[in-house]
Amino acid sequence: MYRFIESIRLENGKFPLLEEHQLRLNNTFNHFGHFNPFLLDEVISVPEEYLNGIFKCRVVYNLHGKVSVEFAPYHIKKLGTFSLVDIGSAGYPYKFEDRQWIMDLLNKSEGDEIIMCRNGEITDSSYANLVFFDGDKWVTPKHPLLEGTRRARLLKASIIKERIIRDNEIFNFHQFKCINAMISWEEAPVYQIGQIKKTIS
Repeated sequence: MYRFIESIRLENGKFPLLEEHQLRLNNTFNHFGHFNPFLLDEVISVPEEYLNGIFKCRVVYNLHGKVSVEFAPYHIKKLGTFSLVDIGSAGYPYKFEDRQWIMDLLNKSEGDEIIMCRNGEITDSSYANLVFFDGDKWVTPKHPLLEGTRRARLLKASIIKERIIRDNEIFNFHQFKCINAMISWEEAPVYQIGQIKKTIS
């Protein structure tokens, strides 16, 4: 039986992206033929010790009503090098709990993190969507493996734009960020394109 996850930012007792997480959960249920998704705000109860500060709320669920909720501190990791990795035509359109194939790619790489390339297009890192700066604007790959909640919010606010980014043009950009639900736009570290290894493995 499939199990799915939502990793939700809890910031001083509030969930800034709860609407986007609920939409993704609803879409997951609908895709697999289940039309009775639960409501996140009804299954999450925040303990008092997590009301101040930033924490990760991890919701694990299946399509038959089993849900577990955990809270943990969260710290943004700063990365050194990135490796381009060709994943062929592999996909990850729904947020499955089992991400072992992605972690295997990361463990085999020579960098601290990977940038995945599918059918010649840049998609994501192992844990985040990507946004690249061309000297004028920030753009994100049009066809990520997983459409993240932070990405959705930034696109809606017109802070970033989406377009196809080919693997052979990535080095035309100047900088990039890794963004996900747990990292706000302002907090996301800015990396230099030179931190990406050119070899696709």
